[in-house]
Amino acid sequence: MRIRTNRLGYVIGLFSLIGGFADLWSAQETLRLIHADSFRQEKNGQETLQKLVGHVKFVQGETTILCDQAVRRLDSGLFELAGNVRVADSTKTLLADTVLVFEKARKQVALGRVVSVTENDTTTADAITYFEETDKVLSEGNVRIVNPGEFTTLEGETVTYFRDSDFAKIVDGARMLHYDSLWVEQTRIVADTMEIYNGGEETVALNNVSIVKKNTTAKCGYAKYYRKLEKIVLKNSPVIQQQHQQIEGDTVSFFLNDSELTDALVNGNARVVSEADTVEKGRWQNKLTGQSMKFHFQNEEIQTVIIEDQATSIYHIIEGIQYEGVNKLSGDIITVDFQAGKVKRVLVTSKPGAAAGAFSPAK
Repeated sequence: MRIRTNRLGYVIGLFSLIGGFADLWSAQETLRLIHADSFRQEKNGQETLQKLVGHVKFVQGETTILCDQAVRRLDSGLFELAGNVRVADSTKTLLADTVLVFEKARKQVALGRVVSVTENDTTTADAITYFEETDKVLSEGNVRIVNPGEFTTLEGETVTYFRDSDFAKIVDGARMLHYDSLWVEQTRIVADTMEIYNGGEETVALNNVSIVKKNTTAKCGYAKYYRKLEKIVLKNSPVIQQQHQQIEGDTVSFFLNDSELTDALVNGNARVVSEADTVEKGRWQNKLTGQSMKFHFQNEEIQTVIIEDQATSIYHIIEGIQYEGVNKLSGDIITVDFQAGKVKRVLVTSKPGAAAGAFSPAK
């Protein structure tokens, strides 16, 4: 028996309280049953069930709801949409194996191969729950949010989004990936927890933070990414490995252009250490120190370092396999130019009498 609105209008009222799932269902509109193959009412223990089965279709305002079966549990106030559930309007679509609507708790749960598509992004997860009272959306299990316009993805096991404040929190395997226009990965940020503000304008990564780019790897306890500025600020013991150089300081700021690292600023206890001899690692180390350092990169390789405030340079000279000695310099400002990862030129700028330099030949 096929059920249509003109034959079983009273069935519509059974589902009129379905509403609110991430704005896809509007409680302001009447839910109309368009089609179902059959309707039946049955007892399950002490509970009364009412079922619509087969090619079920509802319309509520601009929203269309499709599923294989719709069930209302009269005593508990639970609605269940099962089998190829699709809830869509002109701007949003929700796909799931099952959608549960808890009338009393005022929440809706989508389960099983959940896909939520909006104008800005697509979210996949094992489950998505919407809480009406707090206007909160909770995505759980293999969560992945793709934003094609920003060429980014967010991943994690649990993502909580508060819609009134436009704030999201990712825990357990939080990852943010940024791609170029061909969807080749450019930047990966991993942390225990991520907090996303103002719809992604600012992202804070907390605890065990790792940032990976083409030639650069950074680790720290705290990082903040500014999307419009293309700037990343690292704090809490940041350590950056840039090919053969290790960079440290109290605070490190990365500046990007189309996701490519162009400049960096290190403030407070700035330090750069590199191996003087890549064969005998650890025997001789070149060191640059100061309170502030500015880096300029080309193709994400260090081209120039400007060291200010208590600037010092210790550079070991090796010709072929022969160790010649060490050159030590200090001054107000030291500028070091690199080529292919090696020092090409060192310039010391200081007030009269403030610069010092000494060469200690090998013994």
